Amino acid sequence: MIVLNKIFIYPIKALAGVEVGQVKITSGGTLMNDRRWAMLDDSGRLINGKNNKAVFALKPIFDLVNEQVGFSNEKGEIEQFSLSHTAKLEAYLSEQLGKPIVLREDDHQGFPDDLSAYGPTLIATNSLKE
Repeated sequence: MIVLNKIFIYPIKALAGVEVGQVKITSGGTLMNDRRWAMLDDSGRLINGKNNKAVFALKPIFDLVNEQVGFSNEKGEIEQFSLSHTAKLEAYLSEQLGKPIVLREDDHQGFPDDLSAYGPTLIATNSLKE
């Protein structure tokens, strides 16, 4: 018998994910809120850790019920941002990543890595051990 032990979604593509107890599948065939938002540079290219190492320093704290994301500041306080009204979040991300950032949303399919074979990815415990 196969048992699903953990479910992780990555609300903002390229940032750390969040574990959820359950998740709906969208009409587009993806997990709800998984890679729903993506960071793009001023030429429309996706921002990720491969092309901007500063991404790895960002540690998001998601409140998906209220569509918010927070980040700890140098004082240990959480700066909250709306995922619905993204101007302040875009300014914050632009400052942190050292370049202008635009946040785009796709709540139907999200921004999967593989456009022809997207959807939930299951990984077996044995695969992780290998």
